[in-house]
Amino acid sequence: MSKWTRLKREFLNNGDTDIVIAFGIFVGGIAFILSLMTQINITLVSSLTLSLLGVLAVSIRRDRQSDLNKKDQSLKAFEQQREAYRHLISAINQYGAREAVLLQYSSTTSSDVLHVLLNQGARVTAFIQHEDTAANIGSQLQADRIKTAIRSIQDYLRRNPSRSDKLKIYKFRTPATLSAIKIDNRILCMGWYTYEQVDPAAHKHYGSDTVAVSGHDVATLVAWGGTEEFEVLDKTFSMLENNYRNNSEEMLL
Repeated sequence: MSKWTRLKREFLNNGDTDIVIAFGIFVGGIAFILSLMTQINITLVSSLTLSLLGVLAVSIRRDRQSDLNKKDQSLKAFEQQREAYRHLISAINQYGAREAVLLQYSSTTSSDVLHVLLNQGARVTAFIQHEDTAANIGSQLQADRIKTAIRSIQDYLRRNPSRSDKLKIYKFRTPATLSAIKIDNRILCMGWYTYEQVDPAAHKHYGSDTVAVSGHDVATLVAWGGTEEFEVLDKTFSMLENNYRNNSEEMLL
C-alpha cells in the first residue's frame, strides 16, 4: 500500500476529528496573535474553543462506540449452543428482526430464540428433522423430543394466534448435521449435531436406542454480515437451505 493510499484511508476514517483539531489549532493561533495585539475578545475566543473541544469529545466518543460495535459484531465462538443462543437473543432485542430461517433437529434448544423472533414480528421459516428419521437411525428419544417440540410450538401459537401467519415449519428426512439460524441476512449462528453410538442398556427409558444425537453442548459460531466469516459460512447454509426447501414436507400448524 502506497504512502498516499494510507494517508487517504486514514483521513477517511478520522477526517472529522482531524478537521476539528486543525481548526482548533488555527483558531487558537489566531486568538493568541490577536490577544497580543489586544484586538480580540478573549471571552469569545474561550467560548469558541470550548465549543470545539465539545465537538471533538463527541467525535471521539462516537468513534469509540463504533469500535465497540465492531468488536461486538465480530466472529464469536461459543463452547455450547445455548451460550450462542443467549447472545443471539440479545442481538435480536437490540437490533430487531424481520425474517429468519432456522435449520434445527427438534428445535427444543432454539425455542427461546423462536419465541423472541415471533414476538418481534419476524417471519420465521423452520426446517426440522422428521421424527421417522430419528427413530430409524436408532434414537426414539429424539423422535419423541421432536413431537414434544411441535406440540409446544402449537401451544404457543394457540396462546398467540396473531403470530400463526408468521411461522412455517417443514420437516426433512435426511439426517440433520447442521444447526443454524440466519436473521435478516445480517447475523448467522451455526453449529453442528453429533451422532454417537451408545449402549442400549445405558438408557433407562429408551432401552432400544443405539444412537445419541447432541447439539446443545456442541461448539457454535456467530458471524455478522459484511464479514468474510459470514460469507464463507453462508455458502454452506444456503446450500443446505435450498436442498431443504426442495425436499421437505410442510407441516400444518
